[in-house]
Amino acid sequence: MPTYSIQSTQEILQLVDSDFNENITLKDKHLYFIDTLIRNRADKKSIYLSSALLKRTFGDRTYKPIIEYFINKGIVERQLNYQDRSYPYYTYTLMASVKNLIGYEITSNSLINTINFFLSTNYSRLNEIEKQVLFNIEKLQLPSAIERPKLYITKSPNTGRLFHTLTSLKREHRMYLKHIDGHEFIEIDGKGAQLVMLSNRYNDDEVFNNAVYSGGIYQIIANELGVDISSDIARNKFKKQFFNTVIFNQNPSVISNSKYGIAFKKLFPITFQHLIEIDINVSKAQDLQRQESELFINNITRDLVKKGLFVIPIHDALVVFKKDTDSVMEIINDNCYAFLGRLMSFSSKEFCPTPYPNCTTYINIYDKEEEKDNTEHTGVYVVQNSIRVGQNKNDLVRDEKIEVITEAIKTLLSENKKVTIRKVQEVSGVAKSTVEKHYKQILNNLKYDINE
Repeated sequence: MPTYSIQSTQEILQLVDSDFNENITLKDKHLYFIDTLIRNRADKKSIYLSSALLKRTFGDRTYKPIIEYFINKGIVERQLNYQDRSYPYYTYTLMASVKNLIGYEITSNSLINTINFFLSTNYSRLNEIEKQVLFNIEKLQLPSAIERPKLYITKSPNTGRLFHTLTSLKREHRMYLKHIDGHEFIEIDGKGAQLVMLSNRYNDDEVFNNAVYSGGIYQIIANELGVDISSDIARNKFKKQFFNTVIFNQNPSVISNSKYGIAFKKLFPITFQHLIEIDINVSKAQDLQRQESELFINNITRDLVKKGLFVIPIHDALVVFKKDTDSVMEIINDNCYAFLGRLMSFSSKEFCPTPYPNCTTYINIYDKEEEKDNTEHTGVYVVQNSIRVGQNKNDLVRDEKIEVITEAIKTLLSENKKVTIRKVQEVSGVAKSTVEKHYKQILNNLKYDINE
């Protein structure tokens, strides 16, 4: 194949258009590869593109011919490198001038979906663990009743928690999830994970520590209050009220005078004293959730990914293959012992073995878009546009605060108390100005009357 001297992207466009005029998808993929090099300034320096990324973008059987095409044309130069990594790797240099860029519109639906996948998920900013979790989510079989949930993953800058498609999916739908290859799932939950983190932080209250690690602390407190939490609904309500009024609350007065605080002080006086002495400017919720993320994300999930085991973390829980349960628990226990000095209690729940009617998958959706490529072209993506789309960090912090305010309002309503800005602020521990900004809309969403 002859070598051509390419001086600008206009000439690249003309060349690719001539060679792939009858195959829109291949034409678009070739031009998007060039655009990828341009956006990474490969005309100025040699850049690394991972093979996994190239496969995911252009296809297992397509990405190599695309690269070879441009190498043979003299447009791209490839170098084999050995430094800075434990294995040989390729870097790429764009040999064309990019002084005069022109726009080109991609119309291949399947490629647009792939591009949107990387843009909407901030893929380039994810670490290897987060990328693998995202790929695992993409392999799910989804109940069609939830339509097509947004495929995304993002990390809280304050807590290190991962928020993704499953964290916003209702449990009633989540329990029907299957893997596209037919693997059954099981969810492994850490019992009282954030209380374990509280115990680990102080570690001087043996009575509290034993109650937490046994997994029976909620029942112990409920017995002291004379409350029945035998049903899931009652237990979940109890836990939310307890956390909002005692564990996460920033107001020592509210903690001390609430029925939960009084019971907690009687049962665990040492830990109670620690709680009310914590600096009110330090968010207890964020502090405990940071520790939780360190264990569940940065240690357990990391090691599961390294071992090649399927995992999707949901805060203090892990969705894994049922067949891998023993291997997963071994890794969990090893990490708990190393991180905490003792083992945590875990519960497990199998997902519904009965397939949900009318299921779909991301793969099926992408395949349907691929079929459309040769018949219709409705989507448009401008190649020269390098704007990245993703969830803003400020939006994520705002969403977390709204969630805390919502739980505080639910607590007040469940106790038949008047919902006021001051009360919501006391229970939630969120700044008054933030409560004022959001509480009316939250109440409206909950369909409750607003009390000024």
